[in-house]
Amino acid sequence: MHSATLELYVNYHSRGKLVVDASPNGQSWTTLDTLDSTGSINVTLPKSFFPATTIYFRFHAEGATYLQVNRVCYTAQLDGAPLAVPAIGQTHFALAEAEDARLAVQFLPITPLLPGKHEIAVQVTNKTNQPLRLQPTTAIEPADVRTVGWQGDELLLKPRQTATLNIPVTLPDAGDWQIHLALGGDSATAYTIEAKIHEIQRIDYGAVLREDETAVLWSAEAGWHVSRERIAPIARDSALRIQAAANEAEAVQLVLRPDRDLTGVTLAASALTGPGNSALPAECVEILREYYHYIELPTDGYGYQGYVPDALPPIDAPLDLAADQNQPFWVRVKVPAGTPAGTYTGTITVQDAAGWSAAVPLEVEVFGFDLPDRMTLETAFGFNQNQPFRYHQPADEAQRRQLVDQYFQALADHHLSPYDPAPLDRWRYEIRRKNGLAWQGPGQLDTTTKSHGESSLKIIDDTDAARAIHATQQHLPLPDAPMQFSLQYRTAEAGQVCSMYVMFYDADDQWLTGKNQTFDFTGDGSWQTAAQKLAAYPENARSFSVNLNPLTWTKGGQATGTAWFDDLLFQTADGTAVLAEDFELAKLEDLQVVFDWTRWDAAVERSLAKFHFNTIDISVDALHSAVEIDGKKLARFGGYLEGTPEFTYLHRQYLHGIQEHLREKGWLDMSYVYWFDEPTEEDYPYVMNGLRKLREGAPDLRRFLTEQVEPELIGGPNLWCPVSYKTVLSTIAERQAAGEDFWWYVCTGPKMPYATLFTDHPATNLRVWLWQTWQHHVQGVLIWATTYWNCEHLYKDQLQNPYLDTMSWAAGYNFVKPGQRSPWGNGDGRFFYPPLATVNRTDDQPNLELPVDSIRSEMLRDGIEDYEYCVILQRLRDEKADVLTPAELSRINALLTVPPQISQDMTHFTHSPEPILKRRAEIGRAITELLRK
Repeated sequence: MHSATLELYVNYHSRGKLVVDASPNGQSWTTLDTLDSTGSINVTLPKSFFPATTIYFRFHAEGATYLQVNRVCYTAQLDGAPLAVPAIGQTHFALAEAEDARLAVQFLPITPLLPGKHEIAVQVTNKTNQPLRLQPTTAIEPADVRTVGWQGDELLLKPRQTATLNIPVTLPDAGDWQIHLALGGDSATAYTIEAKIHEIQRIDYGAVLREDETAVLWSAEAGWHVSRERIAPIARDSALRIQAAANEAEAVQLVLRPDRDLTGVTLAASALTGPGNSALPAECVEILREYYHYIELPTDGYGYQGYVPDALPPIDAPLDLAADQNQPFWVRVKVPAGTPAGTYTGTITVQDAAGWSAAVPLEVEVFGFDLPDRMTLETAFGFNQNQPFRYHQPADEAQRRQLVDQYFQALADHHLSPYDPAPLDRWRYEIRRKNGLAWQGPGQLDTTTKSHGESSLKIIDDTDAARAIHATQQHLPLPDAPMQFSLQYRTAEAGQVCSMYVMFYDADDQWLTGKNQTFDFTGDGSWQTAAQKLAAYPENARSFSVNLNPLTWTKGGQATGTAWFDDLLFQTADGTAVLAEDFELAKLEDLQVVFDWTRWDAAVERSLAKFHFNTIDISVDALHSAVEIDGKKLARFGGYLEGTPEFTYLHRQYLHGIQEHLREKGWLDMSYVYWFDEPTEEDYPYVMNGLRKLREGAPDLRRFLTEQVEPELIGGPNLWCPVSYKTVLSTIAERQAAGEDFWWYVCTGPKMPYATLFTDHPATNLRVWLWQTWQHHVQGVLIWATTYWNCEHLYKDQLQNPYLDTMSWAAGYNFVKPGQRSPWGNGDGRFFYPPLATVNRTDDQPNLELPVDSIRSEMLRDGIEDYEYCVILQRLRDEKADVLTPAELSRINALLTVPPQISQDMTHFTHSPEPILKRRAEIGRAITELLRK
């Protein structure tokens, strides 16, 4: 540091004076400023303090003082590049419980209080001319067998003498502790120091596997957030231990804590040998680095300001590790399907470039059963491919498809189904009239204003926010010969310019950008005729579509107006008609919805076979309103407004066609329609109208709603999905008894004290949530996003780096103003990370590296697999009920009940993985035993 300033603010003052001192060495102090009222102090530190690596501050009172300091800001000029993340600090203060006017007491700076041994230095001055006898003592609360009090030697403090007392304090573990310090002897002086140690600093788990003069290697179960600072465990073990079924992935943590800086660190796993000639190849063991994210803004009271591990990037180069800091590694073992039961052993070898190496045993117990490829618990997780596209920057369609496949594989590896298993391949449908074309857009057939016949097409553009365009749904084949067109048109106003433009498409049905041919027609308020030849077709054009607009094209589409069109004809010079449309009324029976499922079917079939997804979100049209007429919100379908016979006839035909196609493909039971999100009470009538349309057209297709069960909604959804903390648990069985399904979700809420999804919450939270899902007979889980990395209204000129900015910032929903920072919570909607190279890039080249998993995605996978253990055990119990003794049946039923040690209720549950792993192992062994019966 070469210079620095200090700013602080006193927001409450009743009496007395605040004194602010600074020191370059913690021994000689300089008073910077004083303040005896509310207000601020803003000072530049003396030049004599610099250059410096450490600056000390102390705030103390002069006389009887009562005030509050609510802001302290230290700013310094540093050597080198700016810090990548903010510095971490803690504030400790001593609250005087009793004071002795004969003594001047000054606490020296207190080091960060973590579990373990500490010293608190207290400077004591005898202000009198008489000796004073002191005998300091400490006590720690809450008191238990781990909190040992201390009594120091008796000290005779001479008149005017100053002495420094080094008070030893041992804090047993994470938690809220109070250190009571009494100077004792002739003085009643006593202080209380509060030490709030976050749960991430817990030291009551893990076991040392090996230690030498270079490093300590220790193990921790998956489900702990290993702090960078915590000391090595006291317990000892001989191996890293994992238990898993065949066709299951499970992990354990290997923590390396060097005593000196290490360079060029590598890790490698051997094959694991098992019973007989069976083995697990080394490729079944994957070792990932745990990335420490700096949490600047804690999510809530469970949250933490400091470094928390979450992302699990691959180790693609040797690592350099700092002394006295933990570096955990995620050791993940995927047991192949069909692996025989038994214990498999191997080693993990760690070494550095200087020649140091250490080997630790790895032991995997394989249960005697396989998990299925497709899980029973239904899952629905949002995946927006546009986020990965922005970070990876694929160059073409092939690379975009490769990236979607890679992220789908990451989802599949964790048993998570995306909303849409075919995001790049939509189905198509057309609304056809017999011997007519299919059109889409806002146009309506008008029987009062027409060129001839019974009707014409009327298009109204009544908004300045966009253009009103009515277009052919089909892309019509282009003839080899040149085309000409003719049409009748009428504008509502004289001088109004309406238009038609022709769009062209290549052999892959992709629009040829910038190749449109536009034709403007100036109206006089009466029917007029337009006829013209098309220019030469664009190169590579194979088909075309026609678009009618009541106004000429403008960039913003701000103009408004009305126009009519009739007798549209495209033909070649020899009179061969290519497109003929007279916009005449049709009988209901002449209207039909025609589907093209080709691309969608192929993509869904591939996703279900390759990735084993178990749900499909079906996107349907005309449930939402398109217009508002006389205060009523109406949908539009095929150019017909809701309430007309044509709308009802066509929309039911459309929905029925979707339902029956899903039934034919065998996908109906896994499909659902998620069309409205988190309605307010005012939305209920509108939502029920949409659900009514869905029920009438496709009664066997699940109607999904993210809302708790309310009387006004009964009869609407048949797949309920409330947020977890608003779920009235008694309604789950009620709706299931009525033949309906029940899921739940978590997102930006709930927060503490519920089990939820945030990076800085206990790592077990998501796994516990899945046990609660089994506990309360919930059939599925949903989370709104998996790759929400970038908040566009905050990061306009560059992409957010989710490794450094851990917060998921609120976007949209109207309540967030541009530039406003409104936190949803750390890691919300973010279970996978982009590769590190995509956020540290200096170029714009495509990057096709694999997505990066997270500890939270691993906890989701483990919880879903735990749920499947329970499903398998329950099924075997029912299948083998006739060969089970009452005692065996009672034991199995007890295993299928979630114990209070895992989850007592929605807000009281374990933060430790130990009871989860214990119950899971019991279930795994019970399944193995039942399969032998």
